[in-house]
Amino acid sequence: MNVMTISGYTFDGPYSSVADLCDKSGLYAILCMIDDGYVLVSVEEASSILVSATKHPVVHDSSIQRKLHGKLAFAMYPTPSISQTIRESIRNEIRKECLPIYGCN
Repeated sequence: MNVMTISGYTFDGPYSSVADLCDKSGLYAILCMIDDGYVLVSVEEASSILVSATKHPVVHDSSIQRKLHGKLAFAMYPTPSISQTIRESIRNEIRKECLPIYGCN
């Protein structure tokens, strides 16, 4: 299994398909592969990583994808034993540190 660190948190991935994500609560990252690295597009918290990531606008909006100039990839940080409040706090911490290019409203 591949892992990557995002703001000090160890995420599983990157995966090339949203279908590779699990159906557990936690956080997920949508990434854009550019050259040999990844840019954080969005980080979200969800009661179901798979369901939420599958419905995310970036996954469905080809105009957003064209603007990214790279292939989408996904990473997940399953946290079934952590509350939604703590997951939201972690998401906000990552957003503040990494400044993803989508989903920071």
